[in-house]
Amino acid sequence: MKLADKGYYVRLSHFIYSKVFRAYTLCCNYRYRTLWIFFALVQIYLYFANEPLGSNTYTTSGDLKLYHFWIDRGTQFGIWPILNESSVYPPYAFIPMLLAGIFTYQNLFLFKLIWYILMIILWGLGTHFLWKQVDKRSVSKISNNLTDICRLGYGGCYFIPLFMLALGPVFTSRIDCVAGALGLFGFISLQKNKSIAAAWFVVSAWIKVFVGANFTPLLFVARRHLIKVIIPAFIVTLGVVVIIPFCQSPTNVISFLTYQSDRHLQIESIAATPAMILELFTGTHDIMYNNSISTNEIVSPICNLISSVLNYLLIVAVGLVLYLIWQAKKVAETQLVLYGGLGIILALIVFNKVGSPQYFTALLPTLAYALSLPNFTKWLKICLLSGFIAIFTQLVYPLSYDWLINYDNWHILGVLILTLRNILVVWLFIEVIISLYKLPRQKTV
Repeated sequence: MKLADKGYYVRLSHFIYSKVFRAYTLCCNYRYRTLWIFFALVQIYLYFANEPLGSNTYTTSGDLKLYHFWIDRGTQFGIWPILNESSVYPPYAFIPMLLAGIFTYQNLFLFKLIWYILMIILWGLGTHFLWKQVDKRSVSKISNNLTDICRLGYGGCYFIPLFMLALGPVFTSRIDCVAGALGLFGFISLQKNKSIAAAWFVVSAWIKVFVGANFTPLLFVARRHLIKVIIPAFIVTLGVVVIIPFCQSPTNVISFLTYQSDRHLQIESIAATPAMILELFTGTHDIMYNNSISTNEIVSPICNLISSVLNYLLIVAVGLVLYLIWQAKKVAETQLVLYGGLGIILALIVFNKVGSPQYFTALLPTLAYALSLPNFTKWLKICLLSGFIAIFTQLVYPLSYDWLINYDNWHILGVLILTLRNILVVWLFIEVIISLYKLPRQKTV
């Protein structure tokens, strides 16, 4: 017994020593240390960019004030989204809100602080595990020049804080940030264990549908062993089923699918762009503020017509992506999941009445993982386009948003910036569709 105990402590001490030594070695790595200095600086910028962060009022930019309101109302009065009313978010979206707000009570500043710490931990872990995966594939020491860093896939890790910086404050101040981090965990697990990857993707889908779209091509990839991805998906979804008896209405758990079905076109949406341009010349369109969902919408007979056909166009677009995935189902699994998931995500963005800037957070897990692969060069054009989209999105919101909604001398410039951003989004969608079409015609990678 004593010998067994001694052996256990020897193994435990060896395990701890190996992990500490590994952490020390990583910290001594110039590339790794540079990444985390840059990552930390970006997080500081994102934190202070959401003004006024020192305030304990509900005048802050972003949705954090709304998240805090829901948790505060639930703890004080027992009125919870999903349980007592329909919601714009899926059920699991309220778990990180609870983690950030259950002990903060009426202190909005403390809620935001804990929220940002949670976001940093999630994306920090994702970046670290992605780095470790690339490190295992790197069989030799390389220099610290930029070419070598990108050649072996470390560029994917650096792309994460770069994209955060480009997209700006909305990245960490929306629930999409949580779904994106879990989606990255899914991609990191993809090659080693598809069951775990499926679980991560489905969890992210029950937080925000967009990132969860990566689960769909995984079904085609695992067609011969479908049970391996269906069972984890079922287990994850079981948590949603369990709360149904506690809901005032069973349909509350899926109310996020229809919650905003009767709304008008949001001014930032892709479909609203023609109307925003026409509004400059004709004046027949009105920009109105929707108090119930805190969004500016553009209203006119043309916009109503566009809204009525968008759902059908979305079905066609997603159907096209699914057909191309099916055509390419025998090619490289990883590339198919990457292109297929990104195609569905972009279809959901392009053919949507809602044009919220945080939607583009869903692109980051795919792009970061794609850049960490040995054959990352084919993704450079898509990543570059996505980077410009992120920059223009931050220019649209929050930097020039007042120009869009106020009819002053800067209104035309605001519409121009928005139009350029939306053209880039459509271009990106076309590029992904073309890449999906070419995938089965390329050599297996």
